[in-house]
Amino acid sequence: MAVTRARTRVYLLADADNPSPFAVEVAADTAVECRGQPTAPVLCPACSTGFLVPRTGSRGPFFACEFRAACGHTEDVCPACGGGR
Repeated sequence: MAVTRARTRVYLLADADNPSPFAVEVAADTAVECRGQPTAPVLCPACSTGFLVPRTGSRGPFFACEFRAACGHTEDVCPACGGGR
């Protein structure tokens, strides 16, 4: 979990699949706006060991195997929704 702030807002980043008790308590507060939804991890189709994680490169966003150095698999994001598979 991480907490950061900007000039007028505070952001709490938490693991949606395994939130801490504090994150659950904050999310239950009706004055707090929660965004995002839990997503199921996508297994790398090339190595079947790592999971695809979002990355940003010089040509824009893409997904890569978490073991990219060894596996090398990458996928473009969906142009319609910006997501993966």
